[in-house]
Amino acid sequence: MDCIDDWCRLTNFFGEHTPSLLVVLKPWLKLVGPYFEPLVNWIYVNKDWLGPLAGICFGIWRFWAYSEALIHRRLSNVIRREDARLEQAYDDLKSAIERPSVVKIATAPLFVAPALRSIFRARKLDDPALRIVRTERWVDSKLDRAEQQIHDRAELAARHLSSLNIQRKQTHLLRAALLSSRADGAADSVERNVLNEEALRLLRVARRLPGQSDYLWNLEFEAHQLRKTGEFGEATELYKELEQNLLLSGDSDHALRTLGRSKRYRAEIRQKEQISEAVRNPNATRGSLTAWRQMTSESADSQYYPGAVVAFMRMSHHTQWDKLEMAEMHLFSSFAASCLNYPVQTKEHLDKASDFVSEISRGTREKSWWSRRNKDDGPLRRRNKTLTACIADARQGYYREDWLLP
Repeated sequence: MDCIDDWCRLTNFFGEHTPSLLVVLKPWLKLVGPYFEPLVNWIYVNKDWLGPLAGICFGIWRFWAYSEALIHRRLSNVIRREDARLEQAYDDLKSAIERPSVVKIATAPLFVAPALRSIFRARKLDDPALRIVRTERWVDSKLDRAEQQIHDRAELAARHLSSLNIQRKQTHLLRAALLSSRADGAADSVERNVLNEEALRLLRVARRLPGQSDYLWNLEFEAHQLRKTGEFGEATELYKELEQNLLLSGDSDHALRTLGRSKRYRAEIRQKEQISEAVRNPNATRGSLTAWRQMTSESADSQYYPGAVVAFMRMSHHTQWDKLEMAEMHLFSSFAASCLNYPVQTKEHLDKASDFVSEISRGTREKSWWSRRNKDDGPLRRRNKTLTACIADARQGYYREDWLLP
């Protein structure tokens, strides 16, 4: 009987060689026999607690052996061992094809496809039982079936691997979001930098993983994190890549919302760089025409089209948070226009920002107390209140640059 596992081969060995083993072991049994009788008596006397103890130990062993935390490590070890056996069986089979003989081929690993395993099990390739059909035709038929079985397994394994990569990516993204949130609340600047850098590392690892699941969100999140840590050059490049992908993905509300945010953050970075340049160079102006166009471009012929404000306006449905973002965009557009000395556009965008914050205030007031409690509009109301104060300051000619710029 041919066996495919170690336990089967062990039982076969003892079954076939029992008489010989008894002859060899008989002198040793006589030698150690006197020591066994006290042991048997001790076991009999203590059987009341030895039985439960053995059961508990067996349960612990079973828990350890099949624990989910260890199963993948054990599977990895099994695959490594079985692959070594497969290589040996393959080498033996090649030798048998070149020089057919009665030498038994090595037992194939457990994971080998059944059709291929039957080839590995063959004691020789010119067995008389196979002469009814030509040996080559029989082997070719088996190998063809093995190829199909292996293809099916490989396809299943590829889907499983793809699923695992998606899970790894999502885990990295969620951890990065958590670390970035913790960094915002960290009191120590050193801890804040460590948390932000670790979040950025996880985002970069997630983007390099195979598969396109959540790729655009990963790209957007990484660009936001780079902007947050002050790496404006790399953040701008990622925002550009994100926008190129979004322009090809259609005009869904989600795509337009993400596109508008990307344009806005690029404009904020460009405006901040221009102000920094004006501080270093007295001859430079504070205004950035590029930032202004990234926010307000309405012409389809422009390389900046659509601007951030225009992208949000093209959305078919606006939530309260969308309206809040549009108010912030109009406030920033007003700031960019004031830096360029565009008084008309400065007032126009301030008025639009005021209209949006007023609409948000009316919407939250009209809700019942229970509705506000359930939907948790507290963060929305607090941010809207801060934005209202910023608009009031802007009407007096003072723009809070620390709030408007990264």
